[in-house]
Amino acid sequence: MSELGKFWAELLEGPGSARILDRAMAHAAQGLAEMIGQPVDHTPATVKQMALAQVAACAGDPEAPAVGVYLKIESGLVGWALLCMPLDLALHVANRVLQAPPAAGARLGRLQKSALAEVGNLALSYFLNAVAEETGAAGALLPSPPAVIVDMLGVILNLMVGPAVAVSDRLMTVESLFREAGRPEPICFWIAPDMGSR
Repeated sequence: MSELGKFWAELLEGPGSARILDRAMAHAAQGLAEMIGQPVDHTPATVKQMALAQVAACAGDPEAPAVGVYLKIESGLVGWALLCMPLDLALHVANRVLQAPPAAGARLGRLQKSALAEVGNLALSYFLNAVAEETGAAGALLPSPPAVIVDMLGVILNLMVGPAVAVSDRLMTVESLFREAGRPEPICFWIAPDMGSR
């Protein structure tokens, strides 16, 4: 296993890994709360390993309209991250970030997508910063520029599956659900490490 693969393995399964990952997810939820101006709760970070065919079915109706903010982790570690939410929740979050009133029948325009891209970038950056602080990781852990995808949930989740196909028939993820106070719909946050990274 490569050095980066060993780092991921230690982070996911080593001593204190649950505490480190949960603190990182709490840090990401805190960043989201600061952006939208509302308290945000998070579920404990959960490490899962799934067959690739199960990924699209694990988060609800694969044909439901959704928005995903997809990022690569390219510096310090290698992997992918996805912030995924129902379309109506994405509109709400974008309006909170932009401090704009909700509009009936509104659609995600350029400004709303830009706001959601910043939400994804901030959530992953907060997660990675907390990991770096907890582990003393050398060098900055940085995300790539985010891509915002509006499509069916299954299509969005398959974006995470694609890069993993060449490495394994299973996908390991770190998962947490973020919920704004008073709203039932969750924002799903997945981190998918590249265990074979060099």
